[in-house]
Amino acid sequence: MQISYLSKFLDLQKLYLSHNQQLQNIGPLKFCTQLTELRIRETNVADIWSLQFMKNLKILYIGYTKVVDLHPLQHLYKLESISANETRIIDVSPLSNLTLLDKLYLDQYKINKQTLKHHKNFSKYSLSGQKDPTTDELKFYNKILSVHSSHKKIRKIQAENIVSKFRESMTRQKESIKLKINEQIHYMNMKIEIIFSHVSYADQ
Repeated sequence: MQISYLSKFLDLQKLYLSHNQQLQNIGPLKFCTQLTELRIRETNVADIWSLQFMKNLKILYIGYTKVVDLHPLQHLYKLESISANETRIIDVSPLSNLTLLDKLYLDQYKINKQTLKHHKNFSKYSLSGQKDPTTDELKFYNKILSVHSSHKKIRKIQAENIVSKFRESMTRQKESIKLKINEQIHYMNMKIEIIFSHVSYADQ
């Protein structure tokens, strides 16, 4: 997929190029320096060197790509959120000086926890897909981060809670409907009794 024509849009602020396996080279985007949001999720992009010129970038989606190296992002001080699910990124140290970055989603692969010590500013951090995290590891992440974890075990608990609440809601709705039906039946019975009483009185 050729995106060279995009280099002419110098004032472009948001660009969505996700879900395109033909996209491999995003070099021409180096001229799009006004971008504040870029999404290249589910593409074959491996090298994000051109992003180093996007000093205004705030939101970045690079999940399900071949990206491994985050060094091109190390001076993008306006970055607030990075979604990199299903990548082989294990080193997040290039992000250590990005003080505005408070949301990082790096699912599936083990992250070197030593590189996270500089990221106490994260308000959300996803551990989804991490393979069997130990109790100590979870304690570590919880200690330095306000963890938003979607690990499969936690997801299961969350799902069970949602199902439980849904069932409770459905039960309440059924009881409410049943009560209303009973009230209607009672009301109809009263009307029938009144009608019959009038008929009986008339027959007399």
